[in-house]
Amino acid sequence: MEPNLSWILLFVSAALIVGLAGTWRKRRSALLTGLGLAFTALGLALGGAAGWGATGLGLALIVWAVVAPRPRAGSRALELSVDERGRLVRSRNLEPLLGWVTEEVHGEPFAGLVYPEDRPLWEKVQEQVLETGEATTLELRAVHAAGRLVWLRVFVEPSAEGLRLEAFEVTPYKLAEQTLRRQERLLKGVSDATRTMLAAKDDLAWPLNKAMATLAMSLGAERAYLYKVEDHPETGRRRASLQVEWVRDVLKTRIDSPLSGELVENDPRFARWFRELEHGQVIAGPVAQLPGEERLMLEASGVGSILLLPLLIGGAFWGFAGFELTETGRRFGHEMIRVLRTAAASLAAGIERVERTRELSVQRSLLERINEAAGDGILAVDAQWRPLFYNKRFLEIWGLSAEELSTEGSAGLSVLTRRTKNPKRFAEVLLELHERPDRNVHIELRLKDGRILQASSAPLDGGETGGRVWFMRDVTEARRLEQALARSEERFRTILQNTSDITAVLDEEMRIRYISPAVEAVLGHKVRDLVGLTVGESIHPDDRPAAERSLRAALEDPSRPIHVTFRIRSASGETRWLEVRGRNLLANPAVRGVLVSARDITEHKVYEAQIEHMAYYDALTGLANRRMLRERVEEAIRELGDGGGFAFVYIDLDRFKNVNDTLGHDIGDALLVQVARRLEEQTGPGDVLARLGGDEFGLLARRDDQEGVLELAQRLIQVLRPPFNVEGHHIHVSGSAGIALYPADGETFEQLLRHADIAMYRAKDDKVHLQFYSPHLNVYTHERFQLETDLRTAMQSGSLILYYQPIQNVQGEMRGLEALVRWEHPTRGQIFPEEFLPLIEEAGLATGFDRQILTQAVRQIARWRGAEPPVWVSVNVGYASLLDPGFLGFLEQLFKEERVEPERLLIEVTETQASRDPEQTKRVLGQLKELGVQLALDDFGQGYSSLSYLSDFPIDLIKIDRAFISGVPFRTKDAGIVRMIVALASQLGIDVLAEGVETETQREWLQHVGVHYLQGYAISEALPPAELPFGEAS
Repeated sequence: MEPNLSWILLFVSAALIVGLAGTWRKRRSALLTGLGLAFTALGLALGGAAGWGATGLGLALIVWAVVAPRPRAGSRALELSVDERGRLVRSRNLEPLLGWVTEEVHGEPFAGLVYPEDRPLWEKVQEQVLETGEATTLELRAVHAAGRLVWLRVFVEPSAEGLRLEAFEVTPYKLAEQTLRRQERLLKGVSDATRTMLAAKDDLAWPLNKAMATLAMSLGAERAYLYKVEDHPETGRRRASLQVEWVRDVLKTRIDSPLSGELVENDPRFARWFRELEHGQVIAGPVAQLPGEERLMLEASGVGSILLLPLLIGGAFWGFAGFELTETGRRFGHEMIRVLRTAAASLAAGIERVERTRELSVQRSLLERINEAAGDGILAVDAQWRPLFYNKRFLEIWGLSAEELSTEGSAGLSVLTRRTKNPKRFAEVLLELHERPDRNVHIELRLKDGRILQASSAPLDGGETGGRVWFMRDVTEARRLEQALARSEERFRTILQNTSDITAVLDEEMRIRYISPAVEAVLGHKVRDLVGLTVGESIHPDDRPAAERSLRAALEDPSRPIHVTFRIRSASGETRWLEVRGRNLLANPAVRGVLVSARDITEHKVYEAQIEHMAYYDALTGLANRRMLRERVEEAIRELGDGGGFAFVYIDLDRFKNVNDTLGHDIGDALLVQVARRLEEQTGPGDVLARLGGDEFGLLARRDDQEGVLELAQRLIQVLRPPFNVEGHHIHVSGSAGIALYPADGETFEQLLRHADIAMYRAKDDKVHLQFYSPHLNVYTHERFQLETDLRTAMQSGSLILYYQPIQNVQGEMRGLEALVRWEHPTRGQIFPEEFLPLIEEAGLATGFDRQILTQAVRQIARWRGAEPPVWVSVNVGYASLLDPGFLGFLEQLFKEERVEPERLLIEVTETQASRDPEQTKRVLGQLKELGVQLALDDFGQGYSSLSYLSDFPIDLIKIDRAFISGVPFRTKDAGIVRMIVALASQLGIDVLAEGVETETQREWLQHVGVHYLQGYAISEALPPAELPFGEAS
């Protein structure tokens, strides 16, 4: 009975322990095992058939617990149900995936588990699915109970309770994407650093600084340094001295940092670095994982992660390059370490090449001095090979004493033969000279101790006496240095051949002596086909003179660098643009040629040409724009001087607005294109037809007789009378033209344009379609005079009020307002700016008008203080205000009086205004920027800007002209221009706003291509302050 009792107690104890463990850990297998042990104990206690049955059941439960299938952790999906308010109703696998216990978050909003930056995305999708009933998929970041972020791909579909969510973790894929982006940036940095080291000559300071800075920027490092390791002259211990240091923010440089001076091997903080780096190991990763003293030192300096790369030269530990990152937890994968080792190898190869070159130069100089002082080893022998004469250097070379040579020399040159590595070969040479004493010989002897001797021998007295003289030189060290230099040059040649830029060496006649294999990828030519050819043969004829001038200048003055761009013909016949930089290194014995590097800039040139075309041509019709017309008119004025003349014709379409209102803007644009073609057909050589804007055209007619001008203008009006067939619509339009003659009616572009405009409006009023300008037309009509009088009264009485049109970012948040002026006329009602703004400039009211509008806008911003107003309010300012010397002081006083921050105001300047006097505009905009005001370039794309304006002006925002927005996304040309403007602004770091957004399709497309802000009726119409969401709060 006692053995049975012992077994029973044993099984019962095991059952209790395993069962309790299973209950605590919530493991089904443990619970089954505990239950099986309990039944086994019961069977042993009962005995008999019942006992055997209980024991069998217990053993079966134990076996089932062991072999029963378990769900794989990696295959579990997170399943959630949320109600219409987004609160969690049910969940499955929430704890395994996100660590949250279901009971703790039940009834809480699912948005609470979402990373704050991704909550707007979730709320938008939630609203969309509930509204449309259509399922969708999105990716967002969730917060794990442990605090880490988990990327989820979530499938959302409607359900009876609200929404059903099924999510899978995709964190590894997202991390892989980040790693790929980092690797791409790193590869470019390594390539640039390699090119920098390739260009290193005698001085390493600048190339090393630039290469280290390039690598640091590509890694996102805050600090980088390069140390050289050498033995301390007194202690014999190794130390590392700082050679290069780069800091992203110089103001944050810590002078007292341990890594700002000399590092010694016996310092516990650096001992491991010396030990592991010496063996080629890379030290990389989070600082938190480093040993204690290293970690404390780096954390005190604010370092989150560190990377140390050993620099090995000839297999020996030369030093190391280090990079400090503030990012904690930064890890470097095997592939990244491999790339970084390549970068370290490039640095080491560059250092080795320069140092070896210096060493070889020193050694050669030393050998020359020794040769000058002591000469070569010299030995003269008679016909029996007995020594006649020798110098001290000869004894030193062979390691002989005078006694040894005198004693053993009687047996010929056997004393020398025994010391060579191949005595038989040397003996054969001596035997041949004995048989042919008149022969000269040059041989290389390898001694048993490994040294190499260069020996030459010539007969004495022309061979008649049989004696000879030997000259011997120890060239061991020279050979070693030459081999080292050859290896270094081969290594650099390999690196050079794998760069994307073309590198070439030219001779004095500009023939190609060497060209890198990159030429095959860039131009399609084989290297072997180009060597020996003259560079100028493939250069475009128009660019050849400039290229030849640059090369000739460098030949005449080696200090002048080569920098030239030209077109060149590829192997396929395609024309490519190259930017070439180089130096005349004909005097450098290592190069002995003109070294040039060429980069393919074809895409940049095409892009630049497109922007240039935008600056001078109308995007819709392809005609010249106002800027080109202005330049051609001014050019004609300069050419004519005091003799001759021309005509300026101003054409405006009648009833064009009706076409836009009834048939839409697309039909209106197509009509304008056909109108442009008809007008263009009537022009002659030297004439310039331009679209001035809307339905207005201008023509520079190179005719100085009034009859010829009249006949041309009549043809222009008559050609518009036949109906236009536009997409099945037969459209009848007519035109009115005004003519101003140079120099009678004006001597500047502005005068001719204004007088032709006056004549055109008189033609419209009189229904005569054509009118020459005359001074009496300057007399205003009664209505026009009355309108100007009323406008002056309105400015004095405050009848000009501001409406505000909201501006949203792509997330749908209101970020700004544009102040738009309205005139409440006492008899005519509300008058829009299009009717009275031209009068303001003509009447000289522009400066006062701008100040009044700015004052209203800034005071309104002050009244919104304390509410939730938008970030900024924009106001359009005219060119007259930019010329007003008191404008800046007015703004400063206004901000001070109203206690408004300058950055709350955004001043818009149109392209037309900016192009009038770019230097003046740049100066005034710079002063406004210093004051703190934000700046925008309005109506961008009308054709007045250039790349230099955009890069020179301190612009925060570009507003794309509504003429381009109206055609997207269906009009390919407009869509392409918008994409190009967005790309250009992105490169310059400037935000983009699209105005005139009228449809949801336009809105979605503009968000997709990268526009930052949207404005137009699709967002909101202009509203009085009281109707805005934040009302008239003060």
